[in-house]
Amino acid sequence: MSNILIATDARFIRLPDGSVHAEDPSSNYQFFNRYLKAFTLVTVLARIKDVSWLPSGTVRASGENVRFHPLPYYLGPWQFLRKFSGILRRMTVAVQSSDAICIRVPGVIGFGLWLTVRSKRRPIAIEVVGDPWAALAPGTVPSVVRPLARLLFTYAQRKLCAEAIAVSYVSSTLQRIYPPSPVAFVTRYSSVELAPMVIVGSRALARRLAQIDTKAQNRASVWKLIFVGSLALLYKAPDIFLEAIQLCINSGLNLTATIVGGGKYQIDIENMAQRIGLRNQVSFTGQLPMGDCIYQKLDEADLFVMPSRTEGLPRAMIEAMARGCPCIGTSVGGIPELLASEDMVAPNNSQALAIKITEVLSDSERMKRMATRNVEVAQSYRSDILSNRRQTFYEETRRQAEVYWQKHGRNIKPEFFRPNEF
Repeated sequence: MSNILIATDARFIRLPDGSVHAEDPSSNYQFFNRYLKAFTLVTVLARIKDVSWLPSGTVRASGENVRFHPLPYYLGPWQFLRKFSGILRRMTVAVQSSDAICIRVPGVIGFGLWLTVRSKRRPIAIEVVGDPWAALAPGTVPSVVRPLARLLFTYAQRKLCAEAIAVSYVSSTLQRIYPPSPVAFVTRYSSVELAPMVIVGSRALARRLAQIDTKAQNRASVWKLIFVGSLALLYKAPDIFLEAIQLCINSGLNLTATIVGGGKYQIDIENMAQRIGLRNQVSFTGQLPMGDCIYQKLDEADLFVMPSRTEGLPRAMIEAMARGCPCIGTSVGGIPELLASEDMVAPNNSQALAIKITEVLSDSERMKRMATRNVEVAQSYRSDILSNRRQTFYEETRRQAEVYWQKHGRNIKPEFFRPNEF
């Protein structure tokens, strides 16, 4: 059993030399390479756009034993509908050319692949990384089809979880909302893996705690807040973040903020910051490479804020915790599995968020407790701990696929796979 097909909604570009690069740094070659622990070949089903030059901020996604099965490139629901027949044909070809299938949900491509596979009665393993009901809540996606998509995707995810042969969840909350079949193999692991060196040691944590004390004792100190998240959509609620900062400053709190992330709505959020008088208090870095660049920004910050409208299990927050940042978030998705209840607020409430920011920054002892606790929690996301669960899931997926083919026989025509065809 060699070839596993992975469906993802991430967008990719392809250079003339055939190499594929991801627009989202988290969809890099190292991410897909993990599946090679149980399979000899990974085929990624995704939308790909051909380009003649490599834009800044992209990362290499293809590589040894990781290839791509391209879907017609589209943006938004209307382009998807116009290209639907071509997308469906390419999905059918991909299914015929695969040994095992793993779908990451929620996602338009994942749900489309499920319908294709379901019609052929092929076994599916799924990795549940988010909640479509929350992801498509009012205020998240400015589209007239959002309410209908919310209902359809939620229904599809529940059906998929109930039918899959193996299911992994990034949080126990998602498992309760989208329960698996009683006979399915079930596990939980985060898509976030922290190398041990990412988690600060005792000396670095001690410096962080001393810095908190120093700032608390100096009334002229400027507290530094940080927001890390994509601005491609409004899931992360950067607008709520800006409103909360404005309320804090108006109440006399001395602070600045950094917004790390890029995307479609970056200009809109920058304009909002200027419009409400935060041009000098808020800086925008755009999208930064994963790793040291972001860790440096986290190390410079005093408080990490994630006012998300919806979440799976947020990588950015786990990384902030690993660096010893005190963190505030909303009570959505997997955030309650990371933070104490007193460190969360309801989503879409800038006033509550401003009150929470003020509470935390005015209590240095609380900030030190938060920092210490966060480092302890981050230890459970070390790569050496999570890799065992993930490995077991991949091996179970391979085993059940092998059982299926032993029962039904194998009749794949490799010539069906034409990676350059659209």
